[in-house]
Amino acid sequence: MNPNSAKNWTLNSYTNDTWTDLVAEPGIVATLSMANTTGASIDVEVRLSDGSGNNLARIIPTNELVANDAFQLDIKSIPVTGTQTIQVKASAVGIEFLAGGAVESA
Repeated sequence: MNPNSAKNWTLNSYTNDTWTDLVAEPGIVATLSMANTTGASIDVEVRLSDGSGNNLARIIPTNELVANDAFQLDIKSIPVTGTQTIQVKASAVGIEFLAGGAVESA
């Protein structure tokens, strides 16, 4: 097995109230950050999906992120395997998402 390489996955463009892939490759996610860059509160959600849009686990249920605020979740380790994805959803434009972790090196 090859050693893991650090990786960041970012997302700042999405369709409101639509699940969007943040992490869509096998890897280990250790942190998840989101920042509201607007002057209004926005609802956000995060889930682990089976890759076909079916919910496997809710990581963050609907949560209000207030104006100009940020949130970081230190999740230690969520393995994303096979076709699984970590998906995010926001009720309005203005959230920037960042997941940090590792993928297997080639």
